[in-house]
Amino acid sequence: MTTIDQPNIPLRSPLFGRTTVIVILSLFDQLSISGTRFVTTVLLARVAGKGELGLFSIAFGFLLVATCFQEALLSSPFSLFIHKRLGQSKSQYQGSVLLMFFGIAALSFAAMGALWGVGLWGLKGMWLEGPNRWADENLLNVLGLLAISTPFVLLREFARRIEIARLRVHYAFAIDAIASLLQLLFIGGLLRLDGLNAQTVYVAMAVSSAIPAIAWILLSYGDWSVSKEGLAKEVKLHWDLAKWPLLAQIIGLIHLQGTLWVLGVMLGTEAAGKFAACNYVLFVINPIALGACSFVMPLAAKMFTEQGVGAARQLIARFMLGISLPVALVCAVVAWLSDWILVQLYNDLDYQGMGWFMAILGANMTLSVAHMINDQGVWAIEKPRWLFQSNAITAIITLGFVAPAIGGWGLYGAALCMLAGRAIGFFYQAILFFTFPMAVPSKNIASDHATGRL
Repeated sequence: MTTIDQPNIPLRSPLFGRTTVIVILSLFDQLSISGTRFVTTVLLARVAGKGELGLFSIAFGFLLVATCFQEALLSSPFSLFIHKRLGQSKSQYQGSVLLMFFGIAALSFAAMGALWGVGLWGLKGMWLEGPNRWADENLLNVLGLLAISTPFVLLREFARRIEIARLRVHYAFAIDAIASLLQLLFIGGLLRLDGLNAQTVYVAMAVSSAIPAIAWILLSYGDWSVSKEGLAKEVKLHWDLAKWPLLAQIIGLIHLQGTLWVLGVMLGTEAAGKFAACNYVLFVINPIALGACSFVMPLAAKMFTEQGVGAARQLIARFMLGISLPVALVCAVVAWLSDWILVQLYNDLDYQGMGWFMAILGANMTLSVAHMINDQGVWAIEKPRWLFQSNAITAIITLGFVAPAIGGWGLYGAALCMLAGRAIGFFYQAILFFTFPMAVPSKNIASDHATGRL
């Protein structure tokens, strides 16, 4: 997720009395999303095996790319601009954003459909074959279903982000709770029919996302109006604000998914599935970390504006230590108990002896959480290029060495490259944030964009 897609709630207003409820609902909302994904991946690995989980995880990276475009170009700017629009202007702005969504959804469908078509053509032409072939018919079938599923998954994500930006977190929670319940019911039916695999999981995701998202569109129809003249202006405003965060997100995504893709090419989908399965165990920390970070950026931005960069740095440092240390402790416990946890979760003795591997992944997770908190501070002081630079360093270090590392040390080499890339990228950004000389800002980028001055 990006660091600017949280509602900027004033600290001294009648709304601030409801922030506790909003934080709790946001946490439950994130728990419903992460919990459903965790249950789905565990059941997929237990029932269908590491190979199917590898197929699911490799394809999931392409869905994350589409989500990054949507978050950076639509959701994040919308959360900043919507509260500065009134009356008909607000309705027309929302209509423009809805049209932008349909454009991104159509492009995502076309891009993934093209990827599936090229892969199928290459497979028939035999130029995707080889001793470690991973681009087989199973993966291409998953990509084909993913192309169909992606617009519906994006629509659900769009709906929840819009409601969070409007400070109607209870609506976002309702959308996600319904989708999660439907997906789990669908997965349960597939288990009973002995039909659970990577392909049917994407069908379940599409159906469970489509029902509440389409209902949301129909129920909120009166909130949208279309202005052809305003659409081009809104697209430009969103792009001006989002170009650096978009590049940062795409490059940051390559850190994990790029590693997974290289593993799939070099060692096959079972190795990629095993790597993903170990990572998914640590991802249970995400809801807590994301929930705790919900209001760090608005708080840091307020302190930066009113008290200067020193106060913002102190706040980020306190949050970083207060969240990262417990995360490190949880990761250490998981690594210590990894033989029991992994075997019990996935019902596979192949996961024994992964303690040191889980320790490396845990160190990477701890630094990722610290990096995410530092991102909040970077946004608060309006330095989005630092996000791009640090993520670029992280991805370059990781992907630059991951292939020879995998060739020499297998899964351990992949994990060590991820850790090295994350450490260097994080420390680069942290040094900039905590040492770069800055004065109290004289203007606000988001305000300038919202009023059209930039």
